[in-house]
Amino acid sequence: MTFVSDDDFAQFLTRTDGTPYGGFGETANGLEFFFSANGGAASPGIRTKRAGITIGAVTSGPTINVVAGDIFDFTIIDEGTSGVSFTVTKVGGTFFTSTSTAVVTGDSVTPSLVSFHNREGGRRMNLDNIVISTVPEPSSSLMALGSLGLLFRRKRRA
Repeated sequence: MTFVSDDDFAQFLTRTDGTPYGGFGETANGLEFFFSANGGAASPGIRTKRAGITIGAVTSGPTINVVAGDIFDFTIIDEGTSGVSFTVTKVGGTFFTSTSTAVVTGDSVTPSLVSFHNREGGRRMNLDNIVISTVPEPSSSLMALGSLGLLFRRKRRA
């Protein structure tokens, strides 16, 4: 991610239905991961934007100085049933990393979309090389491995 202007911010939402609201088209609901260039220094943040999601105390890492043109890598991990984390790493020049974490409870509705948003009015944030992946639950993985073992065993007998 690269902020083109000094007063931009990035929002990434998981557990959202992608519904926009307000004059800026910002995503109305979900679990929000945000990082701001507005003010010169920022820590990655985590907050909820939907009733039904409760997050515990957010542990924030140190601030990172942000200037237009700086390049950042970021990783969002949403484990689905408990912990979430948002790591931002400044690359090029002075390498610096900051991570925020939180525990999520009380999520009774879990839409499955992911949403990206930045500031309005000609401000720009560039994104590239986006990878979204899911990791199956451990019980699903074990069941799949067990099924493959049974299939392999049946083929050997035939």
